[in-house]
Amino acid sequence: MNFPSHEPTDWMDMPEPEEEVAYSFELVDSSADCEPEIDAISSAAELRNVFADLAGGGDSLDSALELVVQEVCRATGWPIGHVFKVGRQKDRRVIRTGPWSVTGPATYDVFREATDAMEGRDVESVVDDGGLIARAIDAGAYVVLEDLTGPESSSRAQLAWDSGLVGAFAVPVFAENEIVAVVEFFSDRPVTALREVEDTLKSMGRELGHLASKERLRDAVRRAARHARELKAHVEESPDEGWESARFMYDPVTELPLEDLFRDRVNQAIRRRSRQPDEQFAVMLLELTGLSEIKRRGGNVSEVLLAIGRRVGVCVRPADTVARLGDRLGILLEGIDMLDDAVQVANRMLRDVGQPVPIEDTTATLSGHMGLVLGRTGYDRADALLHDAQIALRSAASRGTPLHVFDFAAHENAEKFLRLEGDLRRALEREEFYLEYQPIVSLDSGRITGLEAFIRWKHPERGLIPPATFVPVAESSRFIRDIGFWVIEQACAQVRWWQDRLGDLTPPVGINVTARQLYHDEFPDRVRDILELNSLSGDWIRFDIAESDLMQDASRAAVILSRLHGMGIKVAIDDFGTGYSSLSELHYFPADTLKIDRSFVSRPLEKQRRWGVAQTIVELAKILDMEVIAEGVETREQFQYLRQLGCGQAQGYLFSGPVSAEDAADIIRDGYPLDLSAPHS
Repeated sequence: MNFPSHEPTDWMDMPEPEEEVAYSFELVDSSADCEPEIDAISSAAELRNVFADLAGGGDSLDSALELVVQEVCRATGWPIGHVFKVGRQKDRRVIRTGPWSVTGPATYDVFREATDAMEGRDVESVVDDGGLIARAIDAGAYVVLEDLTGPESSSRAQLAWDSGLVGAFAVPVFAENEIVAVVEFFSDRPVTALREVEDTLKSMGRELGHLASKERLRDAVRRAARHARELKAHVEESPDEGWESARFMYDPVTELPLEDLFRDRVNQAIRRRSRQPDEQFAVMLLELTGLSEIKRRGGNVSEVLLAIGRRVGVCVRPADTVARLGDRLGILLEGIDMLDDAVQVANRMLRDVGQPVPIEDTTATLSGHMGLVLGRTGYDRADALLHDAQIALRSAASRGTPLHVFDFAAHENAEKFLRLEGDLRRALEREEFYLEYQPIVSLDSGRITGLEAFIRWKHPERGLIPPATFVPVAESSRFIRDIGFWVIEQACAQVRWWQDRLGDLTPPVGINVTARQLYHDEFPDRVRDILELNSLSGDWIRFDIAESDLMQDASRAAVILSRLHGMGIKVAIDDFGTGYSSLSELHYFPADTLKIDRSFVSRPLEKQRRWGVAQTIVELAKILDMEVIAEGVETREQFQYLRQLGCGQAQGYLFSGPVSAEDAADIIRDGYPLDLSAPHS
């Protein structure tokens, strides 16, 4: 990625280029007395004229730097002039070696090669090495080294000395209080800190700084002109709306483009990509966490986004776009070389976003999640690309990672997920869900002691969709709460229907409850209302709650279970043995039943270790005076072994799979036909 040699600054916050930076003078002590530089003094007036012409001319900073080193060396007779530019490469401030003026013997070549080898080094590492360039950057001041072999010298200074050079000058170039270059000169004669030399070189630094600021201002003007062209095009395309609608293309507080304009720029990037397949671009969505708390405290979110927008703007180039999309930011990076370039820029943005933001008399610390998608052949409009960026953003948030790059290989799965989510939201209204019931059998008598309700979804086009497919989608979208309450309502209504037809033969029904349902503030009250609506007492239903869900917030879960117990509702700890509860925590929960997870039952009996867990659960339940239900019983051998362990109840395909409410009524009425008295082969 070809980033500019200086950090781009948001043009809305651009200082006037005439603003001068105060230079300080730093003198490194000489080890010997030196004679004045007569040639430099006599040429000072000529050089000042050259420097003054720079400020009024239209030259770029790069061409001006090249001119300066040539003219200073010509006027003073100094054999070497060179420019270090300070720029940004991805997420690092780096040194770039700039133009040279070299007049002298071939021995200077070694020094020049060592200097050119510094290309791309981190500024911080260069400063740590010490020497002329380090002092100029670290102090932000004019520096003179009268003796290259003195105590303040570096390995590069030693190379200069070995090449026949004696002393050196360096002056930093500032643009808006930021060093963008350091100009250095080396002499083959002794040098000293003459006021005339100092004033001349400092004047050079000021004029170059003015030019750098003007160059940044020109960039800002070009961006403003681009904005104006976009506004004009919008007005011409929508003459009825006119400028009244065009002014809404930019946010009045942050002055960032808004969503319509952002989409338009993404569409332009897509069209360029279609014409030039090698043209790469990337789109990112940045979502900030902590804004809701700022809103709650009465803070100004727009002001926060203004500060964050400026930080993000520093990370991009003038051709890129940072836009406000509600409480999010959208970023369009154009002309990138590869995905890794965009990832590095995104990581730097996320790091800068995490720095404290001043809000009135205090500060707030935010963090962010970012979704990134790379522009590629196949996108024909911005909506599709932003849709994928939204998927990547949601993936970053759900996984707890700062950045997620959209995986094109997973694109089809993502599309299926979103379509399923949309269908799921309409399934309740269309009455596409229904319940089936699996009998729970006494291992001693074969009598039906209960039923467990299972939700089923018959999609009008795709047919039956397994719970393992749609339940995770419902949980991720939080739609599971609505579905969960629907299941409780239907199960209770079904129990009422059975009671009217079967009377006392009706067994209680187990209903699976997820963590999102259990910890919902209205859960106990909603359950009470459903029971009252169906004229049922609580002992007709049992809530099966996974051990891992209870452990998410054990103390809160205990309070909720106590309320449910107060209504007469029984509670079973589902999938027991797969979570992380201890014996003390188990005793803490007001539960009635332990359900042995099928993983401890469905393995062959030779796996004594697994069956040892089942035996331990049975013994633990007896100590705590709790019932036990084993899940996943499929063979008579498993049934016999569970009965020997003292397990009281079981469910599984050995007895029956989930059946309709009508078939369940027949099983309840007629009893279970299987002879459980002795094992069969």
